[in-house]
Amino acid sequence: MTEQDIQRAIEESHGMGAGLARNAHLERVWEAARSHGDGSLVVKAGMALIRSYEYSSEDHKMLIPFARLLSLWDKDPAAFDASDRRRLFWYFKWASSSLTTRPQVPLAAAEDWTRRMRQRYAEAGYSDNAVLKAELFIAQHVGDEDRAAEAFEKWRASPRDTMSDCHACDDNASGDYHLLRGDDENALREWAPVLSGNRTCAEEPERVLGSSLLPLVRLGRIDEARTNHLRGYRMVAGLDSLHGAVGEHIEFCALTGNEARGLRILLDHSDWITTVPDVDVDRHFLAAVLVLSRRLIALGQGEHTVPGPRSRQWTIAELASWLDAELTASAARFDARNGTSHVSTRLRERLDQEPFPAIPLGYSRRLPGGGHASDPPAGVDVTRPDASVESLIAEAWAAELVAHPDARHRWRALDVRVTADGLEPDAACRAAIALYEALNSPDVDEAAARITAAEAFAAAGRIDRAVVERARAAMLLAGDDDFDAADAQLAAMTELGEVPPYATFIRRHAPIEIDLLRLGPGAADDVDDRLRALGEEWGDLTDEVCLVANVRVLASLARNRLQVDDFPAAIPHLRRAIDLADAAERGWLAGNYAIALGRVLTRIGDVPGAAVVFDEALRRPVLDDDVRAELHFFAAPVHAALGDAVASRHHAAAATDWFDRVDTPEGKSKAQFARYYIARSYMEENLSADAATILEGVLADEPGPELVSDVRAALGKVLVELHQPLAAVEHFVALARAAQTEGRHEEHASYASQTAEALSSGSRRDEALAAYAEARRLWADLDQPIPVARIARSEALLTVEFELENLPTFERSMLDVRAELARELGDASAETDLARALHHEIAETNAQLAERMCVLVVHADKSCDVDCPDECEEHDEERRRTAETMREPGGVYERAAEYARSAVDGFAALSAHSEQVRAAARLGEILLELSLKDEAMAVAEAAMPIAEALGDPMWIQYSLKRTMWYATGEDVE
Repeated sequence: MTEQDIQRAIEESHGMGAGLARNAHLERVWEAARSHGDGSLVVKAGMALIRSYEYSSEDHKMLIPFARLLSLWDKDPAAFDASDRRRLFWYFKWASSSLTTRPQVPLAAAEDWTRRMRQRYAEAGYSDNAVLKAELFIAQHVGDEDRAAEAFEKWRASPRDTMSDCHACDDNASGDYHLLRGDDENALREWAPVLSGNRTCAEEPERVLGSSLLPLVRLGRIDEARTNHLRGYRMVAGLDSLHGAVGEHIEFCALTGNEARGLRILLDHSDWITTVPDVDVDRHFLAAVLVLSRRLIALGQGEHTVPGPRSRQWTIAELASWLDAELTASAARFDARNGTSHVSTRLRERLDQEPFPAIPLGYSRRLPGGGHASDPPAGVDVTRPDASVESLIAEAWAAELVAHPDARHRWRALDVRVTADGLEPDAACRAAIALYEALNSPDVDEAAARITAAEAFAAAGRIDRAVVERARAAMLLAGDDDFDAADAQLAAMTELGEVPPYATFIRRHAPIEIDLLRLGPGAADDVDDRLRALGEEWGDLTDEVCLVANVRVLASLARNRLQVDDFPAAIPHLRRAIDLADAAERGWLAGNYAIALGRVLTRIGDVPGAAVVFDEALRRPVLDDDVRAELHFFAAPVHAALGDAVASRHHAAAATDWFDRVDTPEGKSKAQFARYYIARSYMEENLSADAATILEGVLADEPGPELVSDVRAALGKVLVELHQPLAAVEHFVALARAAQTEGRHEEHASYASQTAEALSSGSRRDEALAAYAEARRLWADLDQPIPVARIARSEALLTVEFELENLPTFERSMLDVRAELARELGDASAETDLARALHHEIAETNAQLAERMCVLVVHADKSCDVDCPDECEEHDEERRRTAETMREPGGVYERAAEYARSAVDGFAALSAHSEQVRAAARLGEILLELSLKDEAMAVAEAAMPIAEALGDPMWIQYSLKRTMWYATGEDVE
């Protein structure tokens, strides 16, 4: 390679992403530079290679090129320019810290490098701040707490200088010091400036966000932990230099009941383990994978396969065994080198962590085999090896007869036992087992399944259960408006003969329930009378059956009143039904009534009352999964309305989790909507990264057409806010196509416009211009002059870019826009919304004309067409000529001032004060350029009180004050 080739290759590396490919590229450049023999070239190539190593997973490889550069510095310091000299001493810190990551390097060598670093820094006039920090890292690595404490205090007390790490990196190190000593609160206190975004660095807050997760959980700060995961993982995903941070997110998921998400993250980074990893280097990431693997094994997922070392599929159990052996051996190598047991002890502590109570993140917790990462139902163990078959049968029937939510699990426990023991349960038990098996089928016809069960129960002599299942089937059929089939089931139920009291009540109650659906609001009073009579007939509330009967009657009375929007009458019925369900010790029955009551209270504006109802219901220890899901689902917006966004997101996340457990198509749809709701909540708080992460998860779950458009629209918006406009384009394009297909013309045009704007923001100029032209055509077809004008302005701005020679074309285009708006205004009726909007767009066109003309002038004033310093005579002369031309009568500044005056007047007439002061700030600056100081002062003085009252951005107020200062030469408070 020639010298030019080497320089070009170094430049090319700046555009490459961090990682192994860039390292390999620069290794070739480094060897070529060394062969070339030019000292300064060797320095440039070596510096680029060391930096590339630092921001990759191969930071341990930087020592050799650094040692060679240090040797070159001793022999030929002239090969280093001022920037290279500073980098050499800065990279000393990186090289020193890399020594502890290889157990093959003696600890004495790492200590010696720190000593040499101290000596070199002193000779160069630097303080020992960075050296003391390096000593702290060594002490922490070997587990010498006393030495670490001493180094920490000395480091914090030492003066900072140009070799000190940035404040964000030092905050990270300070927090780590406390974390390693088990002090979560002080760790988070040290990290606070980084977590808040007040201090940042190349890899901060990425690293601190990961480190903060488990400390936040341990301190009960759950919403912060959830947010830091959603925001932080997005920032580190796929980054080669941040293996450890990715591992912390995997570990967080593994220990908070989100093993399914942890597995998804692992699969997204499977290339980090498919080749045999360097365990010594990647041990922090691999230890997190082992934590996850152990959790998955505990959840019965040990035989699930994942990509693993040597590019083959491994069962999770196999991978865990391999990782355990390799990490244990690696820790032993470090401890042997260090003369302590610290690394092994820390590894075991990490692997032996107990999981925390589950934290719903807004992602599905369903595991690969279809199971759910949740605790088993309370009191149910399907293995039950110590229980007799007779006791299992008794427990199942006891749960069935009181409609206990655990009934299905009891029957499953019985089924598992009799199958394992080769036993044959009686016919009634077989009917119950078969019913629950059918109901668990995703495509079950529930009414048909219950009719089949009724027939089996009748044949087995359980007439009471046959009555109940016929009644349930009739209700399902009536709910589908198949009243003939419902009546047939009622008739069959009546013909079943003598039954126990509760089944008798069901026979009397079911026909009234069917009529409530059949007759509708017009028969509400008659249905009320029949229900009240039934309640009186079963009015002995000292009897358990009568209690439950009255719960059902009260619920029906409430539903009947809700049909006619008689909320005041429905509310006491629902409250009484809840009270009687508790009195009958069947609190799980109250869940549905609490949902209805809470929704009614919300509808009439009693939001605090609704929150109390939902929260009290959720405190019940036993509820059906779908009922608990619905309670959380409806509690979320209630708490949002009360201003508690954290509680709202908690309920929405819990709803997604419980809907996932229900595992039905309806449950899946509601879980997706709840996740979308969480994302919208984050959007309202301007937490765009959190929202984007959730929305991407919803989209990956393939939501139905009724939700996918909302998700794509929200995702496109937040991606633009995150400065990822090209990622947003695919969503806007998909939305535009869907709108076009469905004939939603305004939405089609709107999404076409957003596509163009995203392409423009992403510097895809030609594609953006084509998209703008299409959007303008669509809006013109809809006879919408406002969006047509806005698009035309965007096209003009995109065409002119920053080239002064394009100014005439730009100005003509903008004046054409203004003229077209004026023509539309002439056709519009005065004092209408359209007329006001047209006036506003004319003012905005003037404001943008003035703004861009000034930007072009400033850009031209600072640019030079030749490779020369700014102080060169040619540049100065060209700048003087340009400035004179700009200030001539009728020149750019004078025209810009006229446009800005028109903008200020136009916005003022509309009372659009924020836009008015923005235009006034620009006008003041232009007037100063034209030496019209009195007018500039008047403009600024008129605008300043408005800006202060509005609390407008400080740059506008600063601009106005600056204009006043230059106009008078006096300081302005």
